[in-house]
Amino acid sequence: MATVELTCRPAQQEAIGPMPVVSLALVAVATMAMPLESLVAWLQYDRAAVEAGQLWRLLTCQLAHWSWDHLFWDAAALLFLGWILERDDRRVLLCCIGLSAVLIPLVVHLGLPELATYRGLSGLDSAVFVLLAVTLFRKCRAEGDRLWAWGCVAMLLAFAVKVGYEVVSGGALFVDSDAAGMLPVPLVHVVGGAVGLACGMAQGYCRGVQKGSRDFGKDRVN
Repeated sequence: MATVELTCRPAQQEAIGPMPVVSLALVAVATMAMPLESLVAWLQYDRAAVEAGQLWRLLTCQLAHWSWDHLFWDAAALLFLGWILERDDRRVLLCCIGLSAVLIPLVVHLGLPELATYRGLSGLDSAVFVLLAVTLFRKCRAEGDRLWAWGCVAMLLAFAVKVGYEVVSGGALFVDSDAAGMLPVPLVHVVGGAVGLACGMAQGYCRGVQKGSRDFGKDRVN
């Protein structure tokens, strides 16, 4: 699998890298489903339907959206963030998206019994955003670039502020929730962010272990 090493400073990043096939696939399915309301309704999370045995909705709900505006913001974020991360390590991105896709609807189902329906990729966007911030922070620290490391901390703080705004205001920061006839679900973004944080920290640990093993092998050869 071809990858491009993600660097701390975006200006240092190589222009050409692997296509963001994971992000593109998710966005393509969501976009193709959007004009077909019957299909979107079949994909969405519906508590009554899930409890009646339609368990696929726990996974497919994130491909359904309430409006084209809703889809645009979710898709744009996932494509941009996924494109950056897939250039570095597609496996970590797949792990992050896979865990989020499973955990988010489960937490929604168990933790928000009053929520009847749910749609959107924003939970996955939250996971990928935090994963990117943690990944860049780790690389900036390794490269000794404190300024960009603090920039990554600012990204995480901005994410926390966004979620806080949704909790306090009851509205979305980017999407016109009134026009779309929807309300944001901050818990979805919290769960996604937690998964992204866990995946970013696990990636750093695993790479540290691998580096230590290679260095140990070199010492034994020498």
